[in-house]
Amino acid sequence: MGAALSSLLSEVQDKGQEGCMGQVDLNSASAALDLLSSTGMVARVELRLSARGLPKKDKLSQSDPMAVLYRAAATGQTQWAEAGRTNVVANMSDPEWVKPILERYTADAAQPMKVVIYDVDSIAKKPEALSLASQDYIGEVEFALSDLMKAPGGTLELPLVDLQQGRALPPGCVVVFKAEPMSSSDNRVIRFAFAATGLMGKVGPATPALRISRLRQGSQDDWVPVARTEVRDKNSDPVWQPMEIDIRQLCSADEARPLKLEVWDWSSKGTHVLLGEHRTTLAQLKELGGGSTGSAAKMLDLSLPGGGSATGRLMLRQCMVKPGPTASQNLAGCLQGCLG
Repeated sequence: MGAALSSLLSEVQDKGQEGCMGQVDLNSASAALDLLSSTGMVARVELRLSARGLPKKDKLSQSDPMAVLYRAAATGQTQWAEAGRTNVVANMSDPEWVKPILERYTADAAQPMKVVIYDVDSIAKKPEALSLASQDYIGEVEFALSDLMKAPGGTLELPLVDLQQGRALPPGCVVVFKAEPMSSSDNRVIRFAFAATGLMGKVGPATPALRISRLRQGSQDDWVPVARTEVRDKNSDPVWQPMEIDIRQLCSADEARPLKLEVWDWSSKGTHVLLGEHRTTLAQLKELGGGSTGSAAKMLDLSLPGGGSATGRLMLRQCMVKPGPTASQNLAGCLQGCLG
């Protein structure tokens, strides 16, 4: 099974807490970039990160990695300003972070950047509240945003290095960057609620979580995770908490963009098992979602890649489209984030 299929499903915004991805951070960050993009000088870009082969920092489990992206400060490349953080992924050497980072891109500038990977050892309500000095450093790598934007498929794969110890990390320890222009101003919010029935693991009820991924533009098989539910411990008939997600984060505001709903049997050891998947689009989910009320109770069949037998069925309980935050609400959120 490939790295994409074995990626951890315990990705959470707050380590050690259950929860699902929301749209608030995306709208606030987008508002900040809108102030610059409106001048026509820059473009908004959504950056998504994943990694493979991260070294184990914890004695009894895999690392709990988080990525922090930096841009070169105006004073020069030797000084860095934080651009954003991913969510924390628990117990995983091959994380695919769900939370994107928005960045401005200027076509005629190299825009030096770097990413630093940490093993998170503490708990906070949001990744931004974590003190980096209290986390275990894993490694870092520098790149130019212009190189990423010009790379085939908007994808770069770069090896991590441990600059604190002055040594290379084991072969195969890499970070993958994926960039996609974020040109739409559509900020509607999609509210989903899912449940499932008959989810069985190898021994007894599964410990399931649901992950939503979207197909990258121009690709046939390159999927990026965009949202996930909490993990339900030993529950064959889970009812997951509702989630809300910005339509740009979900499907780049393209209701016909293919989506993949994956149900996983989660393991604290990182050996997660795919129970089944369902491929669809937002347009199809809206049609099943009951119109303006968003009420639904539609069963979705699950299948396995290669024609294997899937376990259980997925249920769409709600799919509702809501208006996004107003410009003033976005600006207020942006200012609140800037002021802490």
